Amino acid sequence: MLIIIIYVKEIYINNKLGDCQFTPEGCVNYWALSLMIGVVHTLIYESMQCWRQGFKNYWYDLTNIIDFLYIAFSIGTTFHHVIYHPFTFESKVTMIVTIAFYTLRSFKYLRIFQCFGPIVYMLSKVLVDL
Repeated sequence: MLIIIIYVKEIYINNKLGDCQFTPEGCVNYWALSLMIGVVHTLIYESMQCWRQGFKNYWYDLTNIIDFLYIAFSIGTTFHHVIYHPFTFESKVTMIVTIAFYTLRSFKYLRIFQCFGPIVYMLSKVLVDL
């Protein structure tokens, strides 16, 4: 999560890329590669988990599907931000969806803390009801 926060701060708030998308030579967004670093650990962990549980059993758990979608959208966001530009509509949408899946992933980890358990349960029920 820290990598996404730093990326959003530097690219969207501090505007590190400037107006390079409007120049003829364009720009290279090296910051987007930091997003890929953040997803490598998750990709390795989820691959090992899929191997241990078996492919069929792995896909029966909803949290594993959310983890997979997070990985897919993170890779898609990185490619969008490198190939195009972070300020295009598509890049913003993929970033928003990635952050939404990351938030859903974090619910899984917050459940283990006694003080966050009821809040996570309540938010999960609200999202299901929507």
